[in-house]
Amino acid sequence: MAYNMYIVEVFGEEKFTGKTVAVILNDGYLPEDIMQKVSRELKIDRTVFVNKDDTDEFSLKFFSTKSEIDNCIIGNVAAFYSLTKSGYVRPIESGTKKIISRCGKGRERIYIEYDNYEAMTVELELTTVVSDSNKYEDNEALSSIYDNSKGIVIQLEDCDCNCSMGMILFGDKEIFDSIEPNDDIENIINKDFNISMLHLLYVEPNNVIHEKSNLFNDSDINKGFTRHYINTMLYYLRKNDLINYGDIVLKLHLENGEILSLKFQYSGDSETETVRIVGNAHTLVDGVLRIND
Repeated sequence: MAYNMYIVEVFGEEKFTGKTVAVILNDGYLPEDIMQKVSRELKIDRTVFVNKDDTDEFSLKFFSTKSEIDNCIIGNVAAFYSLTKSGYVRPIESGTKKIISRCGKGRERIYIEYDNYEAMTVELELTTVVSDSNKYEDNEALSSIYDNSKGIVIQLEDCDCNCSMGMILFGDKEIFDSIEPNDDIENIINKDFNISMLHLLYVEPNNVIHEKSNLFNDSDINKGFTRHYINTMLYYLRKNDLINYGDIVLKLHLENGEILSLKFQYSGDSETETVRIVGNAHTLVDGVLRIND
């Protein structure tokens, strides 16, 4: 069988290299073992398989080279950028078009901004109920690893993965910059802190968040994690007066030295909080993938 395939480079505020996504338009059904085999052989950071369910509704499956992933921010942006370019999403002359993306058990709203029938940006919306159900605990052991820092452990009780997440907030940018995103973080996680993920953060006073984490690495606790991590992190920072509602810039410091800069639109009220992640992309390869079913 032949499938349309796009190799897409995703960027936020700034174009960057090193993180690409393969998008495969899967009009039929491919078994998961075939999807995983294709993802492994492509040797690309993320591979997305897309099925069209209805006019403006799509089902997505995300894979790394090692395993299936429940959700992926850059994968969503890449997929819907490709869908607009391929004609799978019918364009409008100008304004905003809403698309439904089904990922595992969840569903996300995707907003595509058009100008003269041209897709300009793709926005992924994450909305959650405002809640203090997650347990925030200061952790002296995490705080003591680096000078001028504060360690927090959060139990994501309302998340399907039911895992604990660690955050270390830095008051010194130089100390934050000196840390290797991959090895140092993995070494901390492997110690007895009872956490599955760790995120190192430095927050500037103008709603700019710098982060080093293993968010982009493979993990067996991906289920439901992406949405809850982002909303939980922003909720905690806002609750502690480190950020405000409005435009947020998240600068992800990747293990290869690149910085992926994503822009969030963060809003909320007494009941819900909403994060819109703004992204863009361009196509590196537009071709056909042949798979022997």
